[in-house]
Amino acid sequence: MGGFWLIYFRQPCLLQAGPYAKLLVKYNNNDPLKYYSLGSLYQIIYEEIGEEDYFSEGVRALKKAIYLKPGYFDALYNLGALYYNKASALAKGAEMLNNEEYNNLAEEVNELLLLAIEPFERAQKINPDDKVLISNLKSCYLRTKQADKYMELDK
Repeated sequence: MGGFWLIYFRQPCLLQAGPYAKLLVKYNNNDPLKYYSLGSLYQIIYEEIGEEDYFSEGVRALKKAIYLKPGYFDALYNLGALYYNKASALAKGAEMLNNEEYNNLAEEVNELLLLAIEPFERAQKINPDDKVLISNLKSCYLRTKQADKYMELDK
């Protein structure tokens, strides 16, 4: 029964999977895989519809998976990606804003990138050869003006 709700990943009805996933976590709340799966589901839904509650729930579930299994590469990577992808999506619309709105948005983007760095760095210690991870981490360093860390990854 544990994988039952995963069929929804392949269907356009992602929103229907949430309650089933939450129910499975409720009855086995010490399984990091279930929290990772729930967080990944919320990440997909957030990236599809942009509703902030799914972002927050995704962060919460992924953090719980990491708490239960501190070296969980996939959960660390996805947590970083959740912050990173949100920052990237916000930055895309920035050129259409006035100066004050742009500055506020730039600050939010920077904060999200800073939040992405810690889980990305932890994931990179586990899998130092992951090229996508390194690229994302370098982008975070570059956009948050951490040239020294950026150069470290180029070695």
